[in-house]
Amino acid sequence: MKQPPIILLTGASGAGKSTVLDTLLKEKKLPIVRFVTNTTRAKRSGEAHGKDYWFLDKKEFQAQIKKDAFYEWAHVYDNYYGSAKTEMDRLLKGKKAVVMILDVQGTRTIKRHHPEAIAVFIDAPTASLRHRLKERGTDITDLKRRLAEIAKEKLYKTKADLVIVNKDGDLKHTVSQVKKLIRQAISDS
Repeated sequence: MKQPPIILLTGASGAGKSTVLDTLLKEKKLPIVRFVTNTTRAKRSGEAHGKDYWFLDKKEFQAQIKKDAFYEWAHVYDNYYGSAKTEMDRLLKGKKAVVMILDVQGTRTIKRHHPEAIAVFIDAPTASLRHRLKERGTDITDLKRRLAEIAKEKLYKTKADLVIVNKDGDLKHTVSQVKKLIRQAISDS
């Protein structure tokens, strides 16, 4: 049996990657599973351990790095993010498409290991990204860092398999485009 498709949702901070995936996961008939990554960043309001991320402290995370436990990991915005090898192996044995939310650095790493993975760059106008980051309560230091990275992150668009612009007020269209891609990837596998 072929492994299920891997869909990588990437893009700049505030582009809507998590919102798109959360909306897709509400559709019970869509055969997808969320790959839950590990992070050392603090939980945001409404996030849950094991659902949104596996929240680890820096010592735990660094110990996992030394054990070579991560499929890929990165140090971004003063926090660590990583994908556990055991989680990837477990999900790839299933029948559902594996959907990952990654920054562009993580996407590059996964694409090196899995060139068949489909990288979907979720984009948005820079002004919208700035507004969304402020709305989710990003502290001022983190906000400045994330805004400084937007232009660099947007450079990855040319390497993505698909670019979808998530305009303000048009989430339904964005979700529809990602859903279409997922259904096609599943039928091709």
